Order: sequence, then C-alpha cells, then structure tokens
Amino acid sequence: MGDAAHCHSPAGGQGMNLGLQDADNLAWKLSDVLNGYAVHPDELLDSYHAERYSHANATIKTTGSATQTGLSEGYIVKTIRETALQAAFIIPQIREYAFKNTMQLYVTIDANESKILGTSDKGLIKPGYFLPDTEPLRQRKFGKRLGIISRLNLRETLIQNEKFAVIFIGTCYSGASPNKDLMAAFWKYARSYPVKRIVVESSWHVHFNHYPDFVLQQEEHDAQSSFYSEERLDSTLSLTSRSGLLSYFPKYLSGPTPSAVLFVRPDLYVAQSKIIYNEGDLKTAMEYLNVIYVNKE
Repeated sequence: MGDAAHCHSPAGGQGMNLGLQDADNLAWKLSDVLNGYAVHPDELLDSYHAERYSHANATIKTTGSATQTGLSEGYIVKTIRETALQAAFIIPQIREYAFKNTMQLYVTIDANESKILGTSDKGLIKPGYFLPDTEPLRQRKFGKRLGIISRLNLRETLIQNEKFAVIFIGTCYSGASPNKDLMAAFWKYARSYPVKRIVVESSWHVHFNHYPDFVLQQEEHDAQSSFYSEERLDSTLSLTSRSGLLSYFPKYLSGPTPSAVLFVRPDLYVAQSKIIYNEGDLKTAMEYLNVIYVNKE
C-alpha cells in the first residue's frame, strides 16, 4: 500500500512504514463509519488526509534529498556526506536519532491539522503522541480458578483491540485511598459508547476473585481483559509516571489524590488525557467521546 500510494525514492525503505501507518490510521475510521458509530462520518474520514498527508509529503522530500546527496559526486557534498556518516556511526545519540527517524518512531499527529483530537491537561501526554510503553501491569483474575497471572505492558493490553480505548488510571500510594466511586462512575459512563474500557489500580488496593459491583453480568466477559494493577508507581516507566499523573500526587498525602483518564485511538495515538478529581471533571472529560461516537443511550 505504501509503495503504491507514495511515489518516492527507496532511500531508507520507508515506503512500507508509510503504508502501515496509513492503513492503521484509515482502517478504524472506515470501520466506525461502516458500523454506524461515527457521529460525524465525513469529518472522521477527512481526518485521514489531514493527519497523514504532511508525513507522506515530508518523507518524499527527505528521501529525495537523501538520494541526491548519496549519488552526488561533488567534492563539497561528498565531504559533508562522509562527515555525517562518520558522526552517525561514532556518536550514539546521532545514530539512535537517525535510526528512529528512519523507522518513523517520532511520528506525531498535529493537533492543529486534525479536528478529531481533544486536549490534555498540563503535564499529561499530549494529544497526537503515540502511546508510550510502560512496565508490565498485572491483569486481574476473576472467578474460582485464577490460573497464571498475566503481566502485560500498556501496549500489550491493546493488542488486537479494534476499539477506541478509554483508560482510567486510579493508582495512588498505599497510604492513600482510591476513589472507588469515581471508578464506578467512569465504568458506567463509558458503557454508552462502543469503546474498550480499562481500569488500572494500585496492586495494594486490589481484591481478586470477584468482579467489582458496578460490572454487569453481561459485561463480565469484556471485564476479563479490562482490569489491571500497578506495583511501582514511582518508576520512570510506570504508567502512573509516563502518563504524567505522578506529578499531580499531593506531597505527604496532604490532599486528595487525583485520577487520570487517557483516550487512546485504535492506532495507539493518544487523543486526549485529563486529570480527574471529581465526577464533574469526569463528565467533562468523557464528553470528548461525543465528538467521535454516537451515544447508544
């Protein structure tokens, strides 16, 4: 798809990367429109061009320039080329940047170009950024036969997920109390939309074996892959830290501990991230779903 849709130099082999990201961006939007989920079908489909054209155009220009530089026989150009290559091999930071840039690992979606992105509170993951990886989370088990406890990082929890994911991060220190009422309100509010709900708590506040009271019987199958716990909140790779929530925790447990809600698209780009202190904050944050989806109620 990438080589067919984008006519550019093969420098860096980036056609396949473009094609994969194009397909991932477009597939979920087409699916939502065809299934009747999209509240504004035309706007959702138009966002494909708005979000992907600039990246494809930039790649075409970059690969074209790289090919011209690589084939040029001029003395000045050859000197610059050889110096740049030597620096890339010798200096680890340059080598890593060049590799990740070629692999398109720095791609973001410009919130000014896309009309379907929300907003984020200061210090949280910005809309348009790819979902960061995290340390493993413990998957909660329900029922009499618990079996092996799975440990998955945040991206792994969303493998094969075809829905918009809404993640409630209700972690807090062992000396603080999680807001269970807010967690229940989140679960119930998101019930009206065709989204994947995920709840992450601190491991010392989790009780296994039984479903939370707010989970309906018909939701128990989905709930099997919806509840997780985190053990190390202050690790640099913890979800609490990488989401930006940790910076909002009160010092010395002197105030209320906030929660956070992440809105993650099926292509794993963050659409919105919000700090939640009360049900009013939650309701305001969840209204973002009305921009994308039809409310089933």
